[in-house]
Amino acid sequence: METQVSQLVEEAVQRSHDQFMARLDNWLLALENRLCHDDYETLPADHHHSPQTHSQAISPALHAEETVEPSGSGEEEVEEIHRVELDNVKSPMASPEVKPPRPSDRSQSSYDLAKREGSRLEVYKKLYTESMHPDAPNEWFRRACPCFVAFRSAARRIVTSQRFELFFATVLVSNALYIGGQIQWMSAHPTDLIDPGFTIVHTLYAVIFTSEVALNLVAFGFKKFLCSSGWGWAWLDVLVVFSAWIELYLDIQQMLNSPASGTSVRIVRVFKFTRILQGLRSLRIVRYVSGLRILVYSMYDATKSLLWALILLALIIYVFGLLFASAALDHAVTVGPDVIDPQLKRFFGSVDVAVTTLYRSVLGGLDWGEAAGPLGTAGYVWVQIFQFYIGFVSFAILNVMTGVFCNSAIRAAEHDHTIMMQNRVQFRDMAADLFKKMDASGFGQITINEFESLYDDEDMKAFLDSIEISASDAWTLFASLDQDGNGLIGINEFTEGCLKLHGPARSVDLYALRQQHLKFREQLTSLVQNQHKIMEKLQTRPLVMRSDHTPIFEV
Repeated sequence: METQVSQLVEEAVQRSHDQFMARLDNWLLALENRLCHDDYETLPADHHHSPQTHSQAISPALHAEETVEPSGSGEEEVEEIHRVELDNVKSPMASPEVKPPRPSDRSQSSYDLAKREGSRLEVYKKLYTESMHPDAPNEWFRRACPCFVAFRSAARRIVTSQRFELFFATVLVSNALYIGGQIQWMSAHPTDLIDPGFTIVHTLYAVIFTSEVALNLVAFGFKKFLCSSGWGWAWLDVLVVFSAWIELYLDIQQMLNSPASGTSVRIVRVFKFTRILQGLRSLRIVRYVSGLRILVYSMYDATKSLLWALILLALIIYVFGLLFASAALDHAVTVGPDVIDPQLKRFFGSVDVAVTTLYRSVLGGLDWGEAAGPLGTAGYVWVQIFQFYIGFVSFAILNVMTGVFCNSAIRAAEHDHTIMMQNRVQFRDMAADLFKKMDASGFGQITINEFESLYDDEDMKAFLDSIEISASDAWTLFASLDQDGNGLIGINEFTEGCLKLHGPARSVDLYALRQQHLKFREQLTSLVQNQHKIMEKLQTRPLVMRSDHTPIFEV
């Protein structure tokens, strides 16, 4: 009898617990749905004056949801535990209608909520744009000059194409060869006038470079072309084109023997620096060839290490120079200045001469055996010290410097392999340009609808592949980038999210994941303790039998 009563008590406690948890979850879900559907139908009129105020007011449901659910993913894990418990205990008193929602249902509900938020904001964007900017300059310009807009689009496609870059890379190389040939011919014929063939080729290059600058100005505009991140190269192009036409004009005057030919010759000599500018401009080919770019990066990264290595080498040479100059001076004092070996005085007669001899001996500008011979007159030990100096600098110092350069080259190669852009600023600019493409209205925030429409775009795929980000669908990536969970993505959220998702996991990411795991563990532990307390309270209540012999707890 006691065994049957204990079994009945356990069954009653389990059914009461299941029913209580199911009702609690159902009540929380109903409260959440009520908050989500209670949108901003009664939005104040002053909220319609500012898009920022409106964007903050159109999401009360989301903010209320954040208040009810302080830990998003942790709450879903708690609901998963509840669902497993209810699935394992098939109580006849439990109704299927009060079963708590699954995490997948919650995710779908968040997706639908983001879709609704996006639709509302898109309608407001359209109304706000039409009301506040009815005659926007860009729109008016597009309507007034459709031909120029089409020409600008065509110019932008041409400038950003690989064929355009390859063509002008070839032109830069050929122009450098042409400058070398012209200088070689002028050095062989210093008294002759400028050959007409050079003038024709010069005119051809001037036209090509002018067309390049003109296409860039049409495609990007004056501000973006001359004041963007690559403004240095842009102004160099403009200066080269300007000076090339002036030099061409003066060359033609000299060939025609105009009255101002004497002045023109002097001005032409002044403007010969155009060739130097064109030679510097040919360095732009570095950005088209990855191998050259790696070498340039390695030299740039090794500049600081090279400076300290040269300082160390200079100190070592100076110390040994003092030593050998002092030995030569002591030998001259001992034997007399008239008896000293002239070769010893030639190589080690003073400190500056000794330092120069040691420097040239290490770098191959002087046969070090020729410099070591005269030291034998001062003592054989000085010859051995000189040989030690040559071996120490050649095998230790120079090899260390070579290792520094190799290490810098490897780091530069890894940097160029993992990051598509040259630095973090350019990466942000590329992400911002992609964001502006998705945000066609210029509102500053994109919705899930806009994100889905461009998720399969080629530019979007190329950008995600370059930063090594992959997602199963647009919603998964959108939810990862939406840091505040309001169903909208701003430009800062997009750029920072792409930077965080780029590449493999870092130590800070693993630490954050560990901290989040500990937080969830504490929450689950607290939940289990509360359940045990409820069970203990239910077990202490008296048991009452119904008329149908069903045990219940006295309320």
